[in-house]
Amino acid sequence: MWKALLVEDEPYVRRHVIQLVDWAGSGFELVGEAGNGEEALEMMKVHRPDLVITDILMPNMDGLELLQRARETGFESMFIMLTCMSEFEYARRALELGASGYVLKLSMGPDSLNEMIGKAHRELLKRYKEKTEAAYYRRYASVWESFAGRSPEPGYLRAKGMIMEPQERFSEVWIGCALSGPVPVEEQTWLRRAASRFPAGSLTHHFQASGYTTLFCWSPVSIQHEPILDYSPSIPVAFATGKASESWISLWSSVVKKLDEAWYECPAEEEAGPSGISGDGDKMEENSLWTRELELLQSAEQGRKQTGLLLRELMEEMRHSAWPALMVKECALRWVRFMKPLIPEASQAAKQSIREATKHAMLLQKLEPLFAAYVQRRLIRDLPVTDHPEVNILLRHIHSRYNENLTLKSAATLVCMDETYLSGLFRKKTGTPFIQYVQKVRVERAKHYLSHTDLPVLEIGHRVGFVNTNYFFRIFKKLTGMTPMDFRREASEPSLGRESGSVEM
Repeated sequence: MWKALLVEDEPYVRRHVIQLVDWAGSGFELVGEAGNGEEALEMMKVHRPDLVITDILMPNMDGLELLQRARETGFESMFIMLTCMSEFEYARRALELGASGYVLKLSMGPDSLNEMIGKAHRELLKRYKEKTEAAYYRRYASVWESFAGRSPEPGYLRAKGMIMEPQERFSEVWIGCALSGPVPVEEQTWLRRAASRFPAGSLTHHFQASGYTTLFCWSPVSIQHEPILDYSPSIPVAFATGKASESWISLWSSVVKKLDEAWYECPAEEEAGPSGISGDGDKMEENSLWTRELELLQSAEQGRKQTGLLLRELMEEMRHSAWPALMVKECALRWVRFMKPLIPEASQAAKQSIREATKHAMLLQKLEPLFAAYVQRRLIRDLPVTDHPEVNILLRHIHSRYNENLTLKSAATLVCMDETYLSGLFRKKTGTPFIQYVQKVRVERAKHYLSHTDLPVLEIGHRVGFVNTNYFFRIFKKLTGMTPMDFRREASEPSLGRESGSVEM
């Protein structure tokens, strides 16, 4: 609701104006009455009204001086002047000072006064939207990132002054969200049809991110809105209405989660779990997800053929446990960033197609060829070839099993050779002693993990085959000239090393 202040020295005229105006229906709350400009200016300091309806000629301080003093004090309130025919010159002066309009007392009726107040309401809404739109969209973006697990905690946002308080202006909020994929906003019929049914004076925004389109309607009055699920059969839509004073973030989250049913293509006849998704409702724990992710990425890094199978198993586990679609997409984007160094030409297109995916099965279809290409290029790029078949067998073994316990003795057993003879042969054919070669491969893998994942440094050392942490640090610094932490810091400086997730708007 907008706040209005009525200033008139004649009590009869004040009562008449109060009775003529449909305050609530016009989106206003009358917060005070004053008999002259001095009283009004003091009340403005307390109530900060959006609209001041004031007589021009009053004792102590007239309407013109009130308007002028208000502007000098920094008030941006709109002013509507009440005037008589003989005071027209004063009305003209008021317009020059910034008044929005005037109403003649002799012809003042419900139509003329409510029309003027309606005009003020529209102008206030326009000003508010222009002033706050960027803040709203920043807030939408930060909340959306929180849905994907990337945003700071609400306490941090509040400390930074980023919390919106729409309930100061609006009583209800309507939120509709569509799993729209690549469909442009202008082609989404449901947006236009939904917006056309909102109450006058509503503030609307549409926000696009990660293949979803959300429509917000902040309304000063109760919203009676028809269901819109049948507006666009090709685009699943969910919506909810709630009080603006309550948590609109929770409301938005519930609407987004409702669309998971469409994401997983749940048959209507199946029994739904607690989240609305078919299945037993058991959730994959985050630690379990992280472990499975590491297994998948490590398999791809080692160029193993079972990588595709691990991908399908992980995606199926996500589907079975009803992992939120946004989190699934975020995982997929993380995997693409990990693979970018070897398949840079496919990276940008892959990220776009992941964001636009509207089905879980569709996302899997897009990921499978990417992992296959990565595994193939990893084998081609990292596997050197010599003119000795047994040495080539060892090279393949090292590059695919670098995280295991590799010793010269186990290598000699693998190719049925004497250790001393194999040591000399390996150095002659590769230019590097066996153990040093293994160390170089492990350090190169560690550099990739440091640059393209947020995995803890100590965990990376174990993942690439260094059982002893101090030994990992010593070998890494020997071969690179810096510690693992310094390498990660330097790799992250140009572009954070792994392309921090962005929200399209």
